Formats: sequence, structure tokens, C-alpha cells
Amino acid sequence: FTTKSLQILKAVKKTNKKVYTEVPIHNLILSDKECDGFNTRAKLISALQEESERKKLITFLQEGVIDIISSNHSPKSYIYKD
Repeated sequence: FTTKSLQILKAVKKTNKKVYTEVPIHNLILSDKECDGFNTRAKLISALQEESERKKLITFLQEGVIDIISSNHSPKSYIYKD
């Protein structure tokens, strides 16, 4: 997701009430600064954004453009992790 995609969704939601958006919680509370020093714990999908983008996401959440905050839980088999 990007700010641009959320702006498009905001316009679409005015005419189509069956469109829902979600954002993983880590994108609301963390920024790409977490990756400084090659911090592999911050290697996430979807990738962490710049601080300015994180703040815009919070604004979209407050405006009701984002409907769902997800955990972004995505189980992987041990083979994939190896």
C-alpha cells in the first residue's frame, strides 16, 4: 500500500460501500527507522514505510479510509523458513 493507493480507495469508497481496506498494525506503529543497523527483526512484509507515510496512514485510519487493522499473521511452513 501507498498513500496514493489509499487516496484512490478513499475516492472509490464514496461510490462503492463494499470496498474495505486493511493495514497491518506494524505499519501504524513502526517506521523504516527500525531497519537501521540492518535490524533483521524489522524485515517485514509489507515493508515498513518512512515516518511521513506512517503518519499519513494514521490520518487515513482516523478518516475511516482504513477499515481493518490486521496482525499481518502469515504462517509459513518450516521448509519455507529454511
